[in-house]
Amino acid sequence: MPQLPGAQGGLFAPSLAIGASIGNTLHIVFSGMQLQMLIALGLVGYLAAVTQSPITAFVIVIEMINGHAPVISLMATALIASRVSRFFAPPLYEALSTRYFPGDHR
Repeated sequence: MPQLPGAQGGLFAPSLAIGASIGNTLHIVFSGMQLQMLIALGLVGYLAAVTQSPITAFVIVIEMINGHAPVISLMATALIASRVSRFFAPPLYEALSTRYFPGDHR
């Protein structure tokens, strides 16, 4: 499907890479926090903001880190990032659907 002209591809891997980079960069400011925790928060926050799907982002990241200690922090970050993102842009998949199916109003 991503080979079709104009089709979206490569959403999750770049989002996770950018989120991890944000978490790594935040370690400079918050040097007292664990680097792994900041990276996990960056992962979940950026993915939740891009997709505006906080539960999906939370589940993906919690499975990636294979730990359940930071559940509250990750869920809160996903919810906040998703809500803030909604102020600036429509949900990604909704915007893509109107781009590919302009006459389909639901």
